[in-house]
This record gives sequence, structure tokens and C-alpha cells, in this order.
Amino acid sequence: MSQHGPEFSPDKTWTELSKNIREIQNHNASNLSFEENHRFAYNMVLYKHGDMLYKGVKSLVTENLDTLARDRILPAFPTGTTDVSMQNNEEEVLLKALTDVWDDHRSNMVRLGQILRYMVSFISWMLYD
Repeated sequence: MSQHGPEFSPDKTWTELSKNIREIQNHNASNLSFEENHRFAYNMVLYKHGDMLYKGVKSLVTENLDTLARDRILPAFPTGTTDVSMQNNEEEVLLKALTDVWDDHRSNMVRLGQILRYMVSFISWMLYD
């Protein structure tokens, strides 16, 4: 233990938190501890590594959206057929893929928002102070 409390490693903390964020994005969060993840994010902000947290989360969210687009939206794009019944079906498939990805993203962002609420305070302070 240091003079200012327990030892804190921003790299180790981010490694653990980013692994857990990926689990949340992959719908494998049932075994994760909300309190532990919340503490990881809180400590990163507390020990002045909010910028690292922000950039890391931004990168993970971007990476996840890229993956969802590549794996679920691009394969659903219409083929360009002139057959009207095929066009209607392809449009429905694309709209379903877009809706599913959007719902997935929104759900992930709610979960992430719950554990990253301290980051919001940090970003507000950075922008408006």
C-alpha cells in the first residue's frame, strides 16, 4: 500500500475493464461484477486517467459497431435484383438487421452507462471547467 492508498495501475485496471466491456458487448455479462467494473471506472477517473478511460471506451464501442456492421448489416444488403418480390424480402432482411444492431447497441450503451457514470462527470469537468 502506498502513502495515498492502495497501489493503482491504470494499465492493469484498463485491461480488466476493457475485457469486461467486451463481455458486456458479447452478451456474456452474467458472471461480471457490477461493483468491480464500477470501481475500475471510478478509480481511473479518481487517479486522473479519465482521458485513457474515455479514449479506450470510445475505441471499444467503435470496434464493436464496426464488427456488428460487418457481420450483421453488410450481409443483409440487397443484391440489386430487379425481381420486386425479392427486393421486398431483401429490404425486410436489411431493416431487421439494422433494427437488431441498433437494439443491441442501445442495450450495450445502457449497461456501459451504468458502470461509467463517473466518466460523465469527468468529461463534463474537462469540457466546461
